[in-house]
Amino acid sequence: MVIPSHNNLTKGIRTMDETITTKIEEPIGFLIINRPEAMNALNEKMLLHLEQQFKLLEDNPQIYVIILTGTGKSFIGGFDITEELSFTEEEAAEGSARGKLIFNLIEQCEKPVIAAINGYALGGGLEMALCCDIRISGDKAKFGLPEVRLGVIPGFGGTQRLPRLIGEGWAKKLIFTGDTIHANKAQEIGLVEEVYPQAELMDKVILLAKKICLNGELAVRNAKKAINFGIRANLKEGLKQESQLFGNCYTSAEQKTRMKSFLRKNRRKKHT
Repeated sequence: MVIPSHNNLTKGIRTMDETITTKIEEPIGFLIINRPEAMNALNEKMLLHLEQQFKLLEDNPQIYVIILTGTGKSFIGGFDITEELSFTEEEAAEGSARGKLIFNLIEQCEKPVIAAINGYALGGGLEMALCCDIRISGDKAKFGLPEVRLGVIPGFGGTQRLPRLIGEGWAKKLIFTGDTIHANKAQEIGLVEEVYPQAELMDKVILLAKKICLNGELAVRNAKKAINFGIRANLKEGLKQESQLFGNCYTSAEQKTRMKSFLRKNRRKKHT
């Protein structure tokens, strides 16, 4: 597979307004936020396109892993404030609920979703990264939920997902202050899994995606389901769900093929 850089990621399949771009390098699908002149800030129209394009990747049977990233110096710089300025209380609550439906789509996707955080991940951008399964960052990236500085709170799930990921204390510190932190600090507190030099980011993320693709597809999907269910359930319920999903793995031909292959390799090793 040819590894795309951030410079040529946008040479893929584009939406009508080109702010959300998809690119397919089977078995990996890329969803790229492409509005660099506005720090990739989201707006209502972009959210609609994002939902449509993400569903196309999710429904494509040839795609095993999805990578979400941005162009330019930002991953996603938040939500476009010019659209929020005139919201009424009711409009703000409805907009928050609509955004959550789209962000939930990313979180609940059966396929693994990796955030390749190439720059600023602020506000809604950080909230979108929180919906991904794994977050890998470039060393120039910065993270924050600055909403309180604008007189509002995170509205796309940040108050709920961030404390679940990094703990209540750090989440409250970041949300209450609106501070921005650098990539290394984000890794230190568990907000991102790994940090790489900016020039190496996409290479490293794609290598990770390819490593996941080497494993049983149903197994990886069921593992994601088990984890996502378990972190929001008690241990007894989580263990029960794990057993059901473990059993479900035995319905696939892939499981039998992989186990037989493993046994054959072990027998050959014993006879050499």
